[in-house]
Amino acid sequence: MPGTLCDKDDAALDALGLLARTVTGIIERSQPPEPVAIDYVYDHHDLTIRWVRKGPELPLYWPPYQEAIAALSARESSAKQRQLRSGLLMERYFQIMPGPLPRGGDAQNTRDNLTAQSKHLNAIVDAYKKGGDLIEIGARAQKIASEFATICQYLIDLDPSMQTITCLQTCLQTCEAVPVACAKIKSGAIVDEARAAASTCLRNLIAVRDALRSIIYGFCIVTNNEAIPHFFLLRLLVPYSLIVKKSEDGIYRSIASSQLTKLLHNEQEWLFKLLQRMIAALSRELDGKVVFFLKGGRGLAYLLGTPERGENDWDTQILIDPHLPPDEWWRLYEWTRAIVDNMLLRDNFVFSANLMANAQSLAEATKTYATTKAVSAETVDKVIDNVFVLAWQDMIDENALGLDPLLSLESVWRDIADKPSGSCKAELIDVGIPRYYTIELLQQWRHVRGGINSVNGVPYPGASYFIDDLIDVIRESDAGISPSSNKRETRLARLLEVLGTDDAQLYVAWEQGFVKTAGLVLCQQQVSRVGLPRIRDLAWILLGQFCVAYELALDPGLAEAFDVVNSATLKDLIDGMSSENEIKQAGLVFKWCDAVSAMMTMHLAERGRFVLSQNSAIFGLTAQVAVAPKVSAVAEGSYAANLHRLFASPTIEGNVIPAEFAAIDLHYETCVSESEISDSQLDGFAQTVEQAASRIPAFGIVGKIDVLKTVNVFAKTSLPLGTTSYCPLLIRFSLRPRLSSNIVLNRVGPLAVSGLLELIPWCRGRAADVGEWATRWKLAETLGTLIAMEAAVLARPPRQLRAKL
Repeated sequence: MPGTLCDKDDAALDALGLLARTVTGIIERSQPPEPVAIDYVYDHHDLTIRWVRKGPELPLYWPPYQEAIAALSARESSAKQRQLRSGLLMERYFQIMPGPLPRGGDAQNTRDNLTAQSKHLNAIVDAYKKGGDLIEIGARAQKIASEFATICQYLIDLDPSMQTITCLQTCLQTCEAVPVACAKIKSGAIVDEARAAASTCLRNLIAVRDALRSIIYGFCIVTNNEAIPHFFLLRLLVPYSLIVKKSEDGIYRSIASSQLTKLLHNEQEWLFKLLQRMIAALSRELDGKVVFFLKGGRGLAYLLGTPERGENDWDTQILIDPHLPPDEWWRLYEWTRAIVDNMLLRDNFVFSANLMANAQSLAEATKTYATTKAVSAETVDKVIDNVFVLAWQDMIDENALGLDPLLSLESVWRDIADKPSGSCKAELIDVGIPRYYTIELLQQWRHVRGGINSVNGVPYPGASYFIDDLIDVIRESDAGISPSSNKRETRLARLLEVLGTDDAQLYVAWEQGFVKTAGLVLCQQQVSRVGLPRIRDLAWILLGQFCVAYELALDPGLAEAFDVVNSATLKDLIDGMSSENEIKQAGLVFKWCDAVSAMMTMHLAERGRFVLSQNSAIFGLTAQVAVAPKVSAVAEGSYAANLHRLFASPTIEGNVIPAEFAAIDLHYETCVSESEISDSQLDGFAQTVEQAASRIPAFGIVGKIDVLKTVNVFAKTSLPLGTTSYCPLLIRFSLRPRLSSNIVLNRVGPLAVSGLLELIPWCRGRAADVGEWATRWKLAETLGTLIAMEAAVLARPPRQLRAKL
């Protein structure tokens, strides 16, 4: 009989309860001590949280409102403020609405079938107690046994581990034996024997039902959070409740969740193997229609060739083609969500059955942790530090805030969990899906998608993904806006570990190419002097990021000045590297990087003001050279964004990235494609520009780049940069084919300017290609400002742009 399953069910609950008591002890040993109560939530439900419109009125923002909110909030100075601003803007038109998961899939159908068969079983038990027809009861019992057997076989087929779960095999055998027992219930049979046979069948079916319930309803919940501004988050987690008796509970929820997750995965080889198969199965099920990969610490462990060294939950990402039309993207998202939900529900079944089989292993590992590591004050301090330090600074880590729906949706979760002080969790699998219009989606689609590797069916990104991610969090920490600055050395060590992989060398060579194209000869010489290979590679990557961010290849004067100034600071840095400690040297390189970034940020702001001060000369030269028949001049890029911002009415809060130079495209109506623009046209235009520029005092040298079909006009006035100066690129004229008929242009002052609907995707695309942290931050702010300006001039979005997003 499967009655022994109830004992295993109790053992699993005891193990989950032990996790709660252990984490409670850790928090209560913090300084100052904080009385808390953490409990496993047994009566739980799967959950979807989404924004629902308050009324029929459409928001003014374009792109779709939630994506616009994410961009508009980018200008805020801290993660907490960005989240707060996002919430306030969303609440104008939407309200948070919790509900069940979307319906569909074999997992939900199996759960529904078990519920239906349980009702049928209850009905025939009642009939038996009331002295009902035994023959009818026996026939109905056989049908229920057949359905239970189908459910058993479904569960056994989900994962190889399920074939070893004794309970399921016993349940299946019991169901198969029901027809034999029911055969004794027949016309003419002795009533007592028939009732005894019916009683045996019903008791067996009740035992099977209870056993299946433990697995089918499981110890986990699946959540869909569609209320986060930047991405959708689908999760498999073990739910806990948290009551804090003195302080606000938000920070403690984060601490408790972190520790519960750590303990759940601690030394559980069975769980590692199980989750590895689950991730591989989800990858197969998605069938290449989207890009799927394992990220975070687990993904990094796969990159380093040590998957078993990964810790905590399995954090994954799904990318849906950002070039799809909005409605098609949304349909593919809904298909993806249905696949993921179904697989996570299946995973709940498999995890729950395996937890019951391995409850003793989890309990023993937790007891060992509780009696050794958790008792030391040092361990407690490390646990609390990671989150507490920021609470005192009135900041919350953006990653924790974004990935934790319980922090951002506290009141909703409290209502759903029916707990007075919120909830926490032990995480198993996270699936993040960046929203359609986000910079993150476009950046990863362009730069991560092509480098996905796979081990044991588990996809993970190449070294460049982890290098960029680690550089970003270190730069954030150095800028003082990351709450986890105490992890700096850990992240530096991890970055160096990634730089030591063969895969990283491809990325280093890629970034070296930008440095060489920009002509930074002096900087190259200095970087070559660095003795430790991984430190040298880090310097190459940061230099390459600067080259792309500041477009040094387009402005030889700026590149030369940058090379002179920063090769000198590099020399000082390298000369001062007395220690052979790689982490210390890496820290020094980042300090140099931060100094370069700060200097260039200030310089580019000054240069941007200079460019705008030359508007009269720029407009005048453009009017003189764009006089050929069927040629139209259109300002593009950062210059166009600045013109919109300068002439915006009404005035819009928010900044735009400084204009590097005036990018002006000249569109030839007679040319359908760029290949039709001839070298003679470029030469003739260059001569025209040179002659006209010579008559305007603001302009100096004029040059052309044949391969790009551009003519560059440099300023006569030099700008200082550090210890040197240069004459900046002031106008870049680009010869282009005729404009598409659906391009929207605006008139800003006397110049035609690319419309906001064109500049929004330009800005998003530029941000996606920039790796340098500070520049990308400014581009994100620019994106928000452009959207806000577009909102100011739109009474309603065009019908074709009203995406469901």
